[in-house]
Amino acid sequence: MGYVIWPDGVAGDTIRAVYEELQRARDNFAPFKNGHEGHSVVREEFDEFWEAVRKGDIDHAKKEALQLAAMAVRFILDVQGSSTSTTGAPRT
Repeated sequence: MGYVIWPDGVAGDTIRAVYEELQRARDNFAPFKNGHEGHSVVREEFDEFWEAVRKGDIDHAKKEALQLAAMAVRFILDVQGSSTSTTGAPRT
């Protein structure tokens, strides 16, 4: 990996946290097999985020939003091809 330049301040800290969550997930779980599996994971993270928002637990909602963002990025990286593709991309 080359040099990573993060923006200064809260935005940079947030982008770094999303990246670190993405790397943790990639280290612990296989790539998404297809769009359906990726959708299920993203949807699960969204549901957990929405539940925390509904309960007014903003700290927990932020943690869930971080996981949701990381899984959305992972979907983009793992699921290649057309919207009907059933194969995932190899890990890099």
